[in-house]
Amino acid sequence: MPHADRADTRRTPVQARGAKRVESILAAAERLLSQHGFEALTLTAVAEQSGSSIGSLYRFFSDKEQLLLALSERLAVLVGESPIATPPKPLDAMTPAEFALWFISWLGTTTHEHPALLVLLHHIGPHCVPLETRAMSPIEAYLRAHAPGMGERERILATRMAMTLVGEGMKLPEHVPGATIQEGIREVGSALAAYLAAKTIA
Repeated sequence: MPHADRADTRRTPVQARGAKRVESILAAAERLLSQHGFEALTLTAVAEQSGSSIGSLYRFFSDKEQLLLALSERLAVLVGESPIATPPKPLDAMTPAEFALWFISWLGTTTHEHPALLVLLHHIGPHCVPLETRAMSPIEAYLRAHAPGMGERERILATRMAMTLVGEGMKLPEHVPGATIQEGIREVGSALAAYLAAKTIA
């Protein structure tokens, strides 16, 4: 038994160091995505950015997809921890315009703090499921509340269409010279409100 106790004592600092190393790797991956885009994210680049050896990185992530999945999970948690992650009032009491204003403010604030979030959402794949699910859940819940007769398949399609609209709209400043982020957010909010209103008309 004493031997087992000593083993547990040794294991705790090792686990703590491992958790810190993983956090450092994920923070480096987020910086790379934010600054250089999806294609620039390689395991070698992340290892260099995090100050890790490639061998150390492979101890935690066997490939790029596994790393992206962990980053998606990390960002999904951060999105949920936003001070405005909870709607100001029940969804069934919100108009499409009110919901769109809250949703765009929430997502816009979070993507401003974590630009990698938007990069991941533009590259949908298995790695993005946790983040995509967290981001889409309020839209799906709003449709459930305001269009109870909508079938599941139609609701999923409408939710994804709404997220596509939001994602593309958030890129507006990149494609329109002189456009500001605030203008992009305003236009996206108007478009989302109109789309939700069309989908929830009784």
